[in-house]
Amino acid sequence: MRLFTDKIFKVVLIFLMTGTLFSQTVGDAIRLSQPGLYTNARAMAMGNAYSVIGNDYSAVLFNPATLGLTESTEFTGSINYDFYANNSNFFNTQTKYVNNTTTFSQFGIVVQLKADTLNSFALAIGYTHTKDFNRAREFSGFNSNNSLIENYTSNNVEISRQLGLSYPINDRTTNNYLHDETIINGNLQQNGFDLESGGLNVWSFGLSYEFANNIFLGASANYSVGSYLGDSEFYETDINNNYSIQADPTDANTVGFSQLSKRETREWAINGYDFRIGILYKLWNFIGVGISFKTPTNYNIIENYSYSAESQFAMGYTRNYDKEELEKNYKISTPYELTVGAMVNLWIITAAVEGTYTDYSQIAYEGGLDYKDQAIVNKYLNTNFDPLLRLNGGAEFRLPFTGLSARAGAMLIMTPSHSDQKTEDGKIDFSYDKKYLNAGIGFRSGDNLEFDITYTYGWWTVINENYGEGLSTVTNDIQIHNVIFTTSFRL
Repeated sequence: MRLFTDKIFKVVLIFLMTGTLFSQTVGDAIRLSQPGLYTNARAMAMGNAYSVIGNDYSAVLFNPATLGLTESTEFTGSINYDFYANNSNFFNTQTKYVNNTTTFSQFGIVVQLKADTLNSFALAIGYTHTKDFNRAREFSGFNSNNSLIENYTSNNVEISRQLGLSYPINDRTTNNYLHDETIINGNLQQNGFDLESGGLNVWSFGLSYEFANNIFLGASANYSVGSYLGDSEFYETDINNNYSIQADPTDANTVGFSQLSKRETREWAINGYDFRIGILYKLWNFIGVGISFKTPTNYNIIENYSYSAESQFAMGYTRNYDKEELEKNYKISTPYELTVGAMVNLWIITAAVEGTYTDYSQIAYEGGLDYKDQAIVNKYLNTNFDPLLRLNGGAEFRLPFTGLSARAGAMLIMTPSHSDQKTEDGKIDFSYDKKYLNAGIGFRSGDNLEFDITYTYGWWTVINENYGEGLSTVTNDIQIHNVIFTTSFRL
C-alpha cells in the first residue's frame, strides 16, 4: 500500500511540475536542506566529527559550546578547492563533464575571556562558505520509446500546440474537445546540458560559557546569504527523418519536424537564518560528550524564472514559446538537526564519532505556489521523505615533540529520499548516499601558528528525470575531489 501511495504522489508531482511549469521542485528543497560540507581543514580531515573537538571558529556551525575550549584569541582562515566530475549514463551512452571552483571559504575570530579562575567565556564572529552549488551534467542518447513532445501533448497542450507539434481531437458527434494528439512518438536523439552555479555564505556570531567545571554551554546565530543560477538545455532531434509529414494539420509549414529545443533558467537571491545551541561535558582532557541542536533554517528566496522553447521544421520554419516570471518570492523551511558526539583522547591519539538526526519530512514550501499546488508539494515531501542519520567519524595522531599531526575520517550522508531507493527485495541501495573519505596533515609552530591541509574524496549516484517518470532517465555517477587549506594564528 505504501509503495502504491508513493507512486500516486510521484505521478501527481510530475504532472504538477511538467504540466504547469512550476519552477519550485523537490530538488530545490533538497539543495537547501542538505548540510554544508566544508568548514576548515582539521574538521574535514576528521570526517567533520567536530561537535566535541572543535576548539576554533568552526564551532559556531558544529557545537558552539566548544568555543570555550579555545586557548586564547584566535584568527582562522581557509581556502577551498573543489573538483567535480559527473559521468552520465543516458540510454547506454556515457558522457563525462567536469568543473572546478576555488573559494576563500572561511574567516573567523574567537576571543577567549576568563570570567574568573575557573570559568571561561568565549565570543566568535566570522563567515563560512558552507555550500557550493557549482554542478554540471551533459548527456546524449537515442530514445526509441517516447519524447518530450508526447509529454507536453499529454500534460501541457499550451506549449505543444503553440510549437505546432500537437493538434486537437474533437468528438465526431458533438464536436466537443476530447484531447490533443501528436504524430511524434519517440525515435529521437535527445541531448541535454545542465549547469548550476552559486553558493551560500553563513555569517555567524557565537558564544560559550563554562557554567560549571568542565561543562560548557554555547549558542550561535547564523545568517545565510547567497545566490543560485540553474541553466538547463534540452534537445530532441529527428536524426533519421522519421517525421516528414505535417505535424499540425492546420499549418502546412509544419511538414518535416526536425528538432525541439528548450531552455530553462532559474536565478535565486537567497537569505535565511537559524540558531544553534549546544552543551559539552569534558572529563579532564580524556573523554568528551556533546549535544547540539540546530533550528530549522528559514530561507527567503527571490526567483527570476524563464522558459523558452523552439520547434524547427523543414525549409527553416520555426515556432516559439516563451514564459517569464520575475521577482517571485517564496520560502523554504528546512528540518531541524540534533547531533550527539563523543571523543576520547589517549595521549597522542584523539578519536571522535557523531551522529546527526534530521527529519526531512519537515521540509516545507510557503508562498510562490497556488495554495492547492503548495499543499500537494508539501504533502509529497511529508509522505516520501524520512528521518535519517548523518554519520561522521575520524581520528588524529600527533607525533610527539614535532608539532606534526596526521588525520583521517569518513562521512556518510544519507539521501532524503532513501525510502524510495529500495530494491525489489526491500534492501537499501546505498549508492544514492553521499560517501566521503578524508585524510589530512597539520603542523603547529609553537603556541601561535598552525597550518592544516586536507584532501577529501566523495562519490554517489543521482537519478534525474527529464520528463515523466522512467521515460527519459539520466543516471549520474558523481565524484568530487576537494582540497582545503586552513591557517590559524593565536595571540
